[in-house]
This record gives sequence, structure tokens and C-alpha cells, in this order.
Amino acid sequence: MGTFIFVTYIIVVLIALPCMTIGGWIRWWRAKKPRSLPYWLSLAGFSSATLSELVAIFWIAYSHTVGGVSFADSRPARIYGATFVCSGLLSVSGLIFALGGIWRKNPLRWHSVICAVGMVVFWIGIATTG
Repeated sequence: MGTFIFVTYIIVVLIALPCMTIGGWIRWWRAKKPRSLPYWLSLAGFSSATLSELVAIFWIAYSHTVGGVSFADSRPARIYGATFVCSGLLSVSGLIFALGGIWRKNPLRWHSVICAVGMVVFWIGIATTG
């Protein structure tokens, strides 16, 4: 059961979430942009989730470049801790904005919710395995 959850987590985080983000930005670029509050809330939520995803990509790339994460040294531990907190707050704020924008039809309505939930799950997974 644990292996199934791990494999599902990896597939969702590494494959589905980046595809959803790229597809959302393409959809946003091509769509007629309504000027309503739900549209702006969805855009803010999607932007926050995307920024959180970019931080995660850079954090993973950096940790692989330096050979892994060592929490024995206090300076990198503070940097990683700040990264976790900021990215977690970005994804949670993205989820709040996305839920605010879900009530009216707009190009990013479902993309923003799914990406924000995916990033919240990602950061919870990182925090519980660290």
C-alpha cells in the first residue's frame, strides 16, 4: 500500500502537475480574458501555485547539484526551512485565491485549484519525509 501511494505521489507531482501548469498558461494565453473578480482571483491563485512550483523545481535541482540536503550544517538548514515556509505559504495562498475564483467560469478556474492543491500536497510530502 505504501508503494502505491509513493508511486501515485511521484506521478502526480512529477508528471501531471507540470503538464497542468503548462496547459493552464497556454489556455490563459489563448482565451478571452474576462475582467471579473473571480478571474483575477483564479489568476492570482494560479500564479502563486506556479511560483511555488518553480521554487520546488529550483530547490530539487540545487539539492541534486550539491549532492543532497544536509541538515547538519545550520546555514543550509535555515535556507531550506525558509524555502519550505515561503513555498508552503505561496501554495496555501494560491489555494485560497483559487477557491475564491471558482464560482464563475473563467479560463483558469480548475487549473488554479488543481495546481494549488498539488503544490500543497507536494510541500506536505516534503515536510513529512524530511
